[in-house]
Amino acid sequence: MKASEHALTLLKHFEGLSTKAYICPAGVLTVGYGHTGRDVKPGMVITAAQAENLLRRDVEYFENGLTKFLNLDGIYVTQGQFDALLCFSYNLGLRALISSTLWSKLQKK
Repeated sequence: MKASEHALTLLKHFEGLSTKAYICPAGVLTVGYGHTGRDVKPGMVITAAQAENLLRRDVEYFENGLTKFLNLDGIYVTQGQFDALLCFSYNLGLRALISSTLWSKLQKK
């Protein structure tokens, strides 16, 4: 499955856009729409277009990981559920999702 445009809009809204790298509340260097990683450097400045590209690349990573885990566990979800799980993963990570009570409940439905 792929994230809907609605999911991208929600991520943009809740993440907010920062074109300059900053330390997020979790203590992680972040830029754009919540992008983290080794490529983010202190003082880094990007354009809104670069932030959009980073977001789409990050979302693709989470789409692939989420789809893999859904298929492995035989879990079927609606588009809205997929989008919600993707947003959860984007914020907390795939490991956090698959070790959560939410994931356990999805496995039992």
